[in-house]
Amino acid sequence: CHFARSCQIERISFRCAECECNFRHFPVVFVPDFPPFFVVVTGSFSFCRGEHLEVAGIPLRGRVVSISPGQNRAATKRERKNMGGLFSYFRGLLGNREMRILILGLDGAGKTTILYRLQVGEVVTTIPTIGFNVEQVTYKNLKFQVWDLGGQTSIRPYWRCYYSNTDAIIYVVDSADKDRIGISKDELLYMLREDELASAILVVLANKQDMEGCMSVTEVHQALGLEALKNRTFQIFKTSATKGEGLDQAMDWLANALQSRK
Repeated sequence: CHFARSCQIERISFRCAECECNFRHFPVVFVPDFPPFFVVVTGSFSFCRGEHLEVAGIPLRGRVVSISPGQNRAATKRERKNMGGLFSYFRGLLGNREMRILILGLDGAGKTTILYRLQVGEVVTTIPTIGFNVEQVTYKNLKFQVWDLGGQTSIRPYWRCYYSNTDAIIYVVDSADKDRIGISKDELLYMLREDELASAILVVLANKQDMEGCMSVTEVHQALGLEALKNRTFQIFKTSATKGEGLDQAMDWLANALQSRK
């Protein structure tokens, strides 16, 4: 990734008091070459979610760029001016805000496989995500900024650090993992109580439908308690990420739901 080649982990472990994210918990982070969601700047810079760049007078609505830990709400006009060129550079590269999608679910559910199925149209060999993957996905003339967040127990508390400005959630369930369907339900319902996700569209993927003995989409629907979601735009689909089955239908529905909100 951009910063791992240039910085020591200690240099990017600055704790943001507002979003309570600490990159020390994410020792392995993958960021695509373009667009540059992160930048390394010479000096004692650390990383913070872009929405907190309002401390320098320049909010970027959730985009991730670098700021100095010395910046605060009393930043001088000169400091704002010096940082303005950097932020203008990012605005020019990133252009208008894309649809922001989070792919969430327990570890092993198939989130990363789905991400790269959507992006490159084929199965890509993956390893467990420690931290996140972020990619641009274009589907039917819509551009999505898709964040695939790790699902391990130690990482799930940090999902909330990424909720801001989210347009939709793709929640992936391993239909063959009957032992943890209760945990998956708890994580989903806990997440949906967050105010930052109040208007986010929800797509549930009952994944691994090609596995023998897996739960049906109806059983997953009931096990997750989706019937209780009264004020949420949502839909559930049966999918097999490895075979590519069901993903087109899910993305068609999501694209239409997002376009109807414009």
